[in-house]
Amino acid sequence: MKTSILFRQYIWIINKIYHSNGITLADINKEWVKTDMSDGIEFNRNTFRRHLNDIEYMFGLIVETGKGYRYYIKNSSVLKEDSVQNWLLSTLSVNNIITESMSIQNRIFMESIPEVSHLEKLVESMKENLRVVISYKKYGSTESSERVIEPYFLKLHKRRWYIMANTKDGHRLFSFDRIGKVVITEEKYRIPDDFTPKDYFEDCFGVMRDERKPSQRIVLRALGNEKHYMEDLPVHQSQKRIGEGDGYVDYEIFMRPTSDFIGYILSRGTWLKVLSPQSLIDEVKLMHQKAAKMYS
Repeated sequence: MKTSILFRQYIWIINKIYHSNGITLADINKEWVKTDMSDGIEFNRNTFRRHLNDIEYMFGLIVETGKGYRYYIKNSSVLKEDSVQNWLLSTLSVNNIITESMSIQNRIFMESIPEVSHLEKLVESMKENLRVVISYKKYGSTESSERVIEPYFLKLHKRRWYIMANTKDGHRLFSFDRIGKVVITEEKYRIPDDFTPKDYFEDCFGVMRDERKPSQRIVLRALGNEKHYMEDLPVHQSQKRIGEGDGYVDYEIFMRPTSDFIGYILSRGTWLKVLSPQSLIDEVKLMHQKAAKMYS
């Protein structure tokens, strides 16, 4: 069987198990035979078990059986995080839907795919923990400079790939679209045992981590329909509803008020108001005043 067909089957199985509260093979087969992929043929238990083994190998998702021989994903929490498994599953699920919808392709609009020309080499260097020489052009600069970096992890944010790396000047974040070349060296490096990407970005909004701005309690007031947007897409994992009134809801978050977070607040205009801390209120207020002055 073609790999592409198998992948579609794996994605279907994952989604069916993940979105159920435990499901038997009999119930899976009832839904499976209704799909175009099945040709009306049910999964037998041996074939289904092989599929589950492949799913664990490819996606890192562990499927087990519980009470009543119901299948469930043991480590389903990874599908609720900013994990590779979640991103990969979402991407392939969308691909499945689009593939089955070619007759209406002119009615489906997609965003452009982010720059990936350096992805393969950087992933290769990370697998072997090898230092890399890159040429990098900072914003506002007309000249590129060579940097020796130790790639720690990759992050996709707002259709852009970033590499977080250790350099002679400390930890730095590099955007793929500013990298000119990538040369893998034979020099090994070691990532500290206590360093994890999750911890590094835990109190950050996007990709920026400004050590000059410590993590702190921030209270935001969402007005009008903004409260619905914040409920559906929380600003940060620490977001918590702490109060509400006529036409507004207040939320508490704990994070660093970095410039990309301030940019987000400004983008929400009159629908999102900072209630505390005062330092952030003053900063956002000043930015609004400067923006208004441009149009006066």
